[in-house]
Amino acid sequence: MLTHKAVQAGLDVQTMFIGEGDVAMQLQAYGEAHDCIIFQPTSAQENVAKRLGSCHVGLLPMPARGVWTLASPLKRSEYLAAGLCVFGIDHEGHRLDGTDVPWMKLVAQHDFLEDGVAYLREIVNQHDTWGKAARAHAEEHLDWQVSVNTLHDALQGLTSES
Repeated sequence: MLTHKAVQAGLDVQTMFIGEGDVAMQLQAYGEAHDCIIFQPTSAQENVAKRLGSCHVGLLPMPARGVWTLASPLKRSEYLAAGLCVFGIDHEGHRLDGTDVPWMKLVAQHDFLEDGVAYLREIVNQHDTWGKAARAHAEEHLDWQVSVNTLHDALQGLTSES
């Protein structure tokens, strides 16, 4: 829907889907009929990284339900590490704590389409700068070492209390 609305608004966009799932066959068929949708089946991680590197924006349309609040941070971090700007639905699984940056925009679910088209318009001339900033943020704050150190410090705190 976002791709369709963006094309209707005169933007030259394509949306890439990589993976498998309940709607994979429908996405593949739609992609064969419309240039604005690219569907790729699941492939090796290095191929996914190359494909992401050719993109500009990572979408996080997942709602604040169940597994998405846990799985979404991984997808968000993957996008940022690939140097993508991020647009998505605002919930705790998508947020970066205390970070308000132009290369990541989260909106209420009911505003996703309208605000998404506006963000895609805005990003056209900013992607190179914003993408580098997103990648730098991921390297500094979302690296596995940062996560491991945080976990280590938390465990240290628990063991010193006993």
